[in-house]
Amino acid sequence: MIEKLMTTKTATDLNQFHSLLVEARQTLLERDHDELWYRGHDRGPFPLIPKLFRHEDPEARETAIFQICDQYVEQKVYGSDPWSQISWMQHYGIPTRLLDWTTEAQIALSFAVQFLKSRNGEEDLRGRAPHEMPCVYVLNASRLNRMCETDKPVNEVPVVAAAKEPEHRPEPKYEFRRIFTKDAEKPRVYPLAVAPRPADINKRQIAQRGRFTVQGSNLDPLEIQAPNCIFCIQFSAKLCECLRQVTFIPFDALRLYPDETGIAQFVASEARLRLLPYDPVLARKIRKRLKETHAPDKDRIAGQPRYHSLFGTCNFGDPYIKRPKKAAELLRALTKQGGGHLFLSPVRLELEKPILYWRPSLTTRSTQTRTCLFSLSG
Repeated sequence: MIEKLMTTKTATDLNQFHSLLVEARQTLLERDHDELWYRGHDRGPFPLIPKLFRHEDPEARETAIFQICDQYVEQKVYGSDPWSQISWMQHYGIPTRLLDWTTEAQIALSFAVQFLKSRNGEEDLRGRAPHEMPCVYVLNASRLNRMCETDKPVNEVPVVAAAKEPEHRPEPKYEFRRIFTKDAEKPRVYPLAVAPRPADINKRQIAQRGRFTVQGSNLDPLEIQAPNCIFCIQFSAKLCECLRQVTFIPFDALRLYPDETGIAQFVASEARLRLLPYDPVLARKIRKRLKETHAPDKDRIAGQPRYHSLFGTCNFGDPYIKRPKKAAELLRALTKQGGGHLFLSPVRLELEKPILYWRPSLTTRSTQTRTCLFSLSG
């Protein structure tokens, strides 16, 4: 018997993407009131499996996580209901059996293409193979709950508590520890789609129109367990390039992450900060080599004292070797007149590959400077 696969189609422009959203709706919907959810992946159709189930012995690790939280985290942080606890874990990045979805297609699109607006977005896009392009999944959550093969079908998308108020607790049959976890009273094998009731303090979940699918004891990804419930829209490189150049993204990071952490990350990202390319191991090698060659180089041009003050410096960069004023001025002059630049020899430093190379100038002065400024022999 041939295993059925989910439907996957490629969009080459925005019009086709929206057309495929319509096609997905027509393909997946069975009843008028079925709920369609969306999930955006920024790098290819990664298996639809929760973070917890990407680890060894996931259910035993889940038990350990609950025990640690019960021991060290005050209950008032997330409330007394297990759904509140598991939602809190998911919100703060602790591996759970939850997989995030949204009720808004445009939010899923934003998650899929946010990387294109990053500082390295263009370079990242150029280096990707076709199967590594972003995608958006469409899920019929209602159908997923109805078509259960191993559990009793659920003819609804149950609302579960993620709030602190006890009156918002779910029906007993949907209590998290009763149907999930390793020691569940009535363990569920098949995934379940649920709609959390977010607490007021969880601004992120509210902004993202968040929903969850909850993995049962079956370890297979969602697209293997329920291929009839899922439609995947893969992006082409052409569409990605188009989205990279446009200035409009339906939901930017500030709207998707409106809590304090998200706002801080947004500010840092928009500032386009660049880390200095500093490698302490390489810096030690450079300083050691300059110190070793200082005296021999000085002896070689003993008759040219005007260069002596430049020994022990190089133009590899200030984070590595701080240049004296005269050396910095000379380097600027060389750069301005199109002269060569010498970066320390990988042979002398025993590096695996060259850092950069020397392109000597035709003038005698620049050739002399090559020896003096960078303090290298031979």
